[in-house]
Amino acid sequence: MLKPRVIAKVLQQALTGGVETALLLTRDGAVLASGTSPGKSDTAIRAAVAASAWKDYEACLRSWSDVGDDPRWLLLRCERGYAIVRPVGELLVALVANETCELGMLRLKVDALVKHFEEPLKKVVL
Repeated sequence: MLKPRVIAKVLQQALTGGVETALLLTRDGAVLASGTSPGKSDTAIRAAVAASAWKDYEACLRSWSDVGDDPRWLLLRCERGYAIVRPVGELLVALVANETCELGMLRLKVDALVKHFEEPLKKVVL
């Protein structure tokens, strides 16, 4: 069974090296769990932007007939840093980081979160 407090603690562990927000959200942008740096109160906005960008990204890939694989992740350059979104089951994991974050570390962190959540989330039906 998934426990929101445990999920939030796992997400909170990603908040190092410039990562300010870690989210587990639905593809519609509803936040299921989050970890945020102190002073960051715009979690819902960040989730909505991440879900919307992912939805548009998937739609673009479907329109390109030569793309065979499912999309694995989306990296966005934002005004004040970066956001990375990756699917895990029927949900999304998103990390938002400031400019000091190294992109390789951001990718490794989102991959680690997806690996951690992948098996338990296979049992979740939305």
